[in-house]
Amino acid sequence: MEALNFLYIALHRDIIASTEKANDDIDSLSSLQAELVRREEILNIELGESRYERLCLMETVRDLAFEADVLMNWLRVNDHRNSQNNIANDSIEDAFEAADEESNQILNLSSEDKAIGDLLYVLETALQQGVVPFDKYLKHVRTLSREQFFLRAKIVKLRGSDMLYQLDEP
Repeated sequence: MEALNFLYIALHRDIIASTEKANDDIDSLSSLQAELVRREEILNIELGESRYERLCLMETVRDLAFEADVLMNWLRVNDHRNSQNNIANDSIEDAFEAADEESNQILNLSSEDKAIGDLLYVLETALQQGVVPFDKYLKHVRTLSREQFFLRAKIVKLRGSDMLYQLDEP
């Protein structure tokens, strides 16, 4: 009889332990299910926002394509004026003609330097507006800065370091 009582007590302890473990498992799985339901809601919201953003971008692309077509048509219509203006453009370029070869090189190098500076400013503005991703911005800035460095090195080689101060003035 004692063995039967011992067996009954051991069985009763095992049933209680197994019930407690099952209850703990149910609680943990219930909390996991609640977390998964919350994540599903967040993903559905994000998916909806992504779809809306995609539609907005597609509309922007359509608008830009339309504007590009309008611009191309305008250029085709007004192209004859551009061919007549080439004569006037030549005289404008002659106004900035340098006196000698070295001055011509300095003029060309300094204009390239100013153009790169303007391009760096436009890139920075585009980054601030979110038009250009940061990694692309850095890639272009590195390339342009390297090119600007070599241009300024050529200017220093031709004229000296005092030319750099003139380049930085507006």
